[in-house]
Amino acid sequence: MTTKAPFWTDVAEDIKSKFDLSDISYRGNVAPGLGFAWVSDSLAVSLLSEPIWNESHLTLDIIQLDENDNLIEEQVNVFHASQTQHIPAHINWIQNQIRTSVRDGGDLWQRRDDLFPHLEFCPAVKQQMNSLRYGDPMLTQVKKRLFELEEAAQNWTEEGFNLDTLPSKATPESDSRLQNFQNQLTIECPDDQWRLFSLHLRMTPGAWRLYFFPLTPGTILIGYVGQKIL
Repeated sequence: MTTKAPFWTDVAEDIKSKFDLSDISYRGNVAPGLGFAWVSDSLAVSLLSEPIWNESHLTLDIIQLDENDNLIEEQVNVFHASQTQHIPAHINWIQNQIRTSVRDGGDLWQRRDDLFPHLEFCPAVKQQMNSLRYGDPMLTQVKKRLFELEEAAQNWTEEGFNLDTLPSKATPESDSRLQNFQNQLTIECPDDQWRLFSLHLRMTPGAWRLYFFPLTPGTILIGYVGQKIL
């Protein structure tokens, strides 16, 4: 409980410091609470004080920097409830949240074979995932991106991996970054081979990256999870 307003000033300072809440808005109004729900992949709950809250899903406007520090705009949906009638629409999502819940990065690593049977993790990823503590917003983002890759790998049956099968935008590194960071991006894989990882997914809040390598149909390698390499 807190007597200060806004609520997130002290309670979620660690999350707040990792991204600019003013870049997240709903219907033209800054929406930090809804931003937290989006980042943490949680259910947003509102009082039914106005008709605009009588929705089971809300669309947020996000403005953030891309790989080249250009401002980009996108829209994302958050699960929402302001009355009990909204809950049935979220039953499958809630059940999946319970099934895939993890305590921290160590727990996520221990359960990787059960949760992500079509992903193979490079040895260095263990330490990177173990650094994710309980309550860290990046834990949710990492888990979300891994499930996206797991589904894509499961549905990958022919030669040539299609990046469009991923719900999040995946991009390769620029030639200049591949040259500058070749050592850091050349990673030892589970088969004892060293491969240059270029494809990556961005994660918010913070400039986090998840590097992956489509190996063969049905299998994707995970090479790096952490802050953008600088």
